[in-house]
Amino acid sequence: MKTAILYTTRHGTTEKVARTIAEGLCDSGEVDLVNLRFYRDQPLDRYDTVVLGTSIHMGRPDKAMQRYVTETKNKNALEARRVGLFLCCMHTDEGRRADQLEHAFPEYLRRHAEAITIAGGEFLTEKMGWLDRMIVKKVSGVAGNTEDLRGDDIVAFIEKMKK
Repeated sequence: MKTAILYTTRHGTTEKVARTIAEGLCDSGEVDLVNLRFYRDQPLDRYDTVVLGTSIHMGRPDKAMQRYVTETKNKNALEARRVGLFLCCMHTDEGRRADQLEHAFPEYLRRHAEAITIAGGEFLTEKMGWLDRMIVKKVSGVAGNTEDLRGDDIVAFIEKMKK
């Protein structure tokens, strides 16, 4: 089995989760990590399985991922493969998390996916610009680095993708 993990990341959290998933899947076959910010036209013809991961930044999913999953050629290729989806976000309210997952990935992908998880998130304030730090502090009350990654959910996601 050959797997592509396609992700977008702003401050590194989604990449961290993508690497964790890659390590968990590597005993099932070859795994390639692809940052869609640098490789926007990643072809899928070499892969049996595709994992897509993105984050929510200021309430919105990453535009590079949105473009990728809505292009017709990619949609057709994704529908022909095993797919897993993961989202990194800091909301603790399950309803808000579900809303953000809905905005991050189109319905066709959510229906087709064999595994979906909301992996939690991080505020890495040292990697943020001053405006982002101010907004995070005002909205969430967080002034420094904060981690809320959901390790058990990530492990369960990996196990589902191995089957």
